[in-house]
Amino acid sequence: MTTFRRTVSMLLGSVLLGASLAAVVSVPARADLTPTERITPAQGCHDLVPGWNGVKVGLVQRRLGMPASTWETMDAATVGRVRSFQSTRALRRDGVVDRATWQALGIPHDFCVDAHQVAPQLGLGATAVERRETFVRAAESYLGAEYVWGGAGPEALGIDCSGLVLQALYAAGVDPQPISVDLHPRPAYRTSVELYRLPGMSTHPLSQVRRGDLVFYTKNTTGVVNHVAVYVGGGMLVEAKDADVHHAPLQRTLPSQTVVQTVVRPFTPVGTEADRRYVSSLYLDYLGRPAGAHERDSRALELVDGTWSRHGLSRELATSEEYLGSVVDRAYRDVLSRPADPAGRAGWVRELRGGLPVSTMSSAFYASREHYLRSGATPTDASPWVVALYREILGRPPGQAEVDHWLREERLRGRLHVAAAFHGSQESLLRRTDSLYRHLLGRGADAHGLSTWPGVVSREGDLSLAAHLTGSPEYYARAQGR
Repeated sequence: MTTFRRTVSMLLGSVLLGASLAAVVSVPARADLTPTERITPAQGCHDLVPGWNGVKVGLVQRRLGMPASTWETMDAATVGRVRSFQSTRALRRDGVVDRATWQALGIPHDFCVDAHQVAPQLGLGATAVERRETFVRAAESYLGAEYVWGGAGPEALGIDCSGLVLQALYAAGVDPQPISVDLHPRPAYRTSVELYRLPGMSTHPLSQVRRGDLVFYTKNTTGVVNHVAVYVGGGMLVEAKDADVHHAPLQRTLPSQTVVQTVVRPFTPVGTEADRRYVSSLYLDYLGRPAGAHERDSRALELVDGTWSRHGLSRELATSEEYLGSVVDRAYRDVLSRPADPAGRAGWVRELRGGLPVSTMSSAFYASREHYLRSGATPTDASPWVVALYREILGRPPGQAEVDHWLREERLRGRLHVAAAFHGSQESLLRRTDSLYRHLLGRGADAHGLSTWPGVVSREGDLSLAAHLTGSPEYYARAQGR
């Protein structure tokens, strides 16, 4: 798109948006949005009067030889060209493109091309997730299409930002009346403004944006909405802007627009009661507290709409700062018999979030001078410390030969090596595996689990096993009775 065309885009994007749209066009009251298999048929076949916009205007301008950079609106220049053409064809010289003028121009498209509407692609029984995915796919099907001011398709003829959203809603079986392709190209009517304030679609903070949400932008000089895009996930949008329909990052700085901090959600999947119970169980097991109502409902919704799998949500909680903070607190309490100091706690949480295995942190705690002295060991006698490692890590008393072996290792290789060897031992791995089974599934580990998981815990850490167990069908079923 030329610089001129971009400048006109910014100007037209704000024209009359602050005015009352009710004064421009009268529209009926609308009912709540409900799925449909039949979109209200568009009238189309509109005469192109001064101020009209859209694909038909663009076709007329191209037929009259106007530059490709010309904005698709019936401005004074376009009306003048139409009058000049009409005067050569014995047509009424009023600058309005009616059916007769259209046919005289020889445009190879039907005069009623402005009635184009995408047919719904789903039955009434489709879920909110299915509608959302159809909506996103429909929007992305326009990638590469030319940007046309006031355009609403067909794809080959171009489309603008809100026309893109309108047709994608149709594909998903939503008819956002009174917004329509008939109103979309009218002078001073701005579909993006109407979509932003349309009842029947929920609003959410931008920080909670989800796939399928509508993201709006305002013009910096007016503060009025003048652009809309579809969030497709992964920090990306699909939008019709500047030259064409394309993907763009949500987090970006635009010279003349600011993203609105509220998104509109056309499709709101509802989490099931079983998922809510599952989420509540996860919070109790990972965070040691009940989930708040918002946490429970939003996480259950994320399971339904595919944001997380059960295993993925388990991993998310198992690597959350809240859970890792509780792991650090427990290490201070169990190993050092005291609360964590703020600096130490923050440092260990940072290390764990960076990928440090919990067993490595625990080894450092057990090897610390503080734990060594607390066990009753002295600079010349480490045997009480070795005994404490057996008791606290392996849950049993040692034999004398075992103590003697580790005393030699401590003298030769140091306390950290010894503590890490205890944590990495098969005996410790089996014990930790069985403990997680009992805590999360309410039963001891079976033979398959004891033969499989200790090796995984050794390679990937305890949190990997915890996430596997809480993501399992067995844990999900158990959560229903808690």
